[in-house]
Amino acid sequence: MRKLLIESGVTYHKLSKSQANRAGTPAVRSWQWRQEPRLAPRREKGCIVGVFDVAFAGMDGGMGRMWIRRGCKAVLPGGRSRQVVALHGIYFEDNRHIVREYARADSRTLIDFLEEVTAKVPRMVLYVDRSSIHSSAEIRRFLREFRKAHPDRDVRLFLLPRGSPYLSVIEEFWNLLKDAVTKRYRYRTFNALRWAVMDYVRTTRVKLDLYRFLYRSPEVTRRRPRRPDAPPSRANGTLDGGGGGGGAAAHSGPSTRRPLPRRASERNQRRTPRNGALRKVHSKARRTAQEKPARPLACQCP
Repeated sequence: MRKLLIESGVTYHKLSKSQANRAGTPAVRSWQWRQEPRLAPRREKGCIVGVFDVAFAGMDGGMGRMWIRRGCKAVLPGGRSRQVVALHGIYFEDNRHIVREYARADSRTLIDFLEEVTAKVPRMVLYVDRSSIHSSAEIRRFLREFRKAHPDRDVRLFLLPRGSPYLSVIEEFWNLLKDAVTKRYRYRTFNALRWAVMDYVRTTRVKLDLYRFLYRSPEVTRRRPRRPDAPPSRANGTLDGGGGGGGAAAHSGPSTRRPLPRRASERNQRRTPRNGALRKVHSKARRTAQEKPARPLACQCP
């Protein structure tokens, strides 16, 4: 079958996840430059910065890795339950996180979650993705009425660029949660899964730098090798894995840009000291063998 497909012109490609409506590099960098002027007046009023997102955990979450006997095939029972739990979570800049579980994710559950969180954090600025739930008319109306009813509280929602989940620090928190809970164990009941998820949320403290994600360079996340003859990019204040952007002097730091990928010939030329010493020994032995005169044969015929 494989031979027939190849002869018919069909090629095999490895599938990879990608954002079809992903924002370009200039748009993301321009958005990052505008964030510090937007956050400065909010910080003066006592607002704390956070990132909000919704994640789903279910019985059919999929296993990451597992141990099986050699020669056997792993068979996982699936389709037992279609129930999922909608996790509403916020990760703040001071390494705190607040997570609540709901049966679904819509505008009503988001309003309930914000009302509960504002009792603990009265003033905050939340970065959210461009989901229809976050920018719905019901949410905008709730925020206007909430600020009028509670003058001492303030909640602002700032939208992230389209197709840019790498700027959200809460995405990394969800990945850690799923790796530790849903991808490592198989649960017999849905309630056991819920208890495991909430136990991880209550007992685990994750230290992540919110601004390190917020000002990440889109060039690094694309993982595209740069051409050797391409000019170096200008330093425009965004993070390349570290540092601050848009005038954020309080969060600036040393740049940790990944090195450019080397060619195969350059990688082969790099040798460890041990290999280099062995190469010198072999070359010296080869040179010594070439300098020695040829030994005469034991028996020479006339």
